Amino acid sequence: LYEHPHSNKWVVGFVGTVHYSLPDDTYDEKYAKVISGLLKLAEYTNVGAGKTAGFGMIVMKPFMEKDQ
Repeated sequence: LYEHPHSNKWVVGFVGTVHYSLPDDTYDEKYAKVISGLLKLAEYTNVGAGKTAGFGMIVMKPFMEKDQ
């Protein structure tokens, strides 16, 4: 929750890390490539509302088995 310094508006969001994964029985290489491409695009376009104010910035880091 963030209060805008010059107006009486509140913005809901968070700063942190999110990990997404799929169980092995639902994994499909074709869809994994599509999702990876969309996440890479989101690094440049940002996501959600308030993008011009700097909100919605993400960094996509591919998951490696050794990261577990």
